[in-house]
Amino acid sequence: MRKVLGALCAAVATALSAVLLGAALVAGAAPAAAASPTLVSSSPAAKARLSSWPDAVTLTFSERVAKGTALVRVDGPGGVVSSTGRTATDGRTVTQPLAQKAGKGEYVVRWTVVLQDGTQLAGTIPYTYGTGAKPATQSRTVVAAENGVDAARSNPAAGALLVGVLVVALAWGFKRLRSGFGR
Repeated sequence: MRKVLGALCAAVATALSAVLLGAALVAGAAPAAAASPTLVSSSPAAKARLSSWPDAVTLTFSERVAKGTALVRVDGPGGVVSSTGRTATDGRTVTQPLAQKAGKGEYVVRWTVVLQDGTQLAGTIPYTYGTGAKPATQSRTVVAAENGVDAARSNPAAGALLVGVLVVALAWGFKRLRSGFGR
């Protein structure tokens, strides 16, 4: 009976060691969490007070923007749309031309893009042209991962490694357990 208990304890200890080793391997194999994609800079900058009218709005992102996915609209005083022409995308940079003659006041850049990894970003950038008034709205960025998938990706190879380690450890433990019954 003592041999059976000893073999059973050895099998449990082996399986537990394998689980802990597998967890350590998975933790070591998992990629470092990447920073969330974001808007890095804009021209005009959020809450800027401009004395001269810009020719365009330029947005720079931390990752490449998928071609044809950028939408940029600039709303001015009284709801006047000041953006004109096609939005251009070049790598991480999006450029939206602006109409030439604009009235003084508060403007809001409303933008949305889809990055090449499928992450959708959207936000607003307030700025003021020709007056000392402070923009009324806050700038903000919203990140939404495609299909509800979190930005941090799972690592299937690490999961397969853990399963493999568990199978080998359990097989070895059961072999030792069975050899204890034969004595």
